[in-house]
Amino acid sequence: MGDVYKGVKAGLEDAIAGRYTVYKEEPVDLKVLRQQLSMTQEQFAQRFGIPLASLRNWEQNHRLPSGPIRSYLRVIEKNPKAVLKALMSA
Repeated sequence: MGDVYKGVKAGLEDAIAGRYTVYKEEPVDLKVLRQQLSMTQEQFAQRFGIPLASLRNWEQNHRLPSGPIRSYLRVIEKNPKAVLKALMSA
């Protein structure tokens, strides 16, 4: 417990002193990704298990995907074949 306390204390001291780094994840451009995969919105949504209405909202910038789905979309962007293979074998 002492190590945890020390880590939290050090983190708070760094934050108070202004010694921290903010990481901003760039959003996945879903329309471009979908077009690169030669998929319609319906195909992309169905193959990757995403609600069609959500995909449309994200593409039209009405809403942003939440943290977990943002990570999932990043994985699709980096290796769509592996994701499709994993989903097909499930």
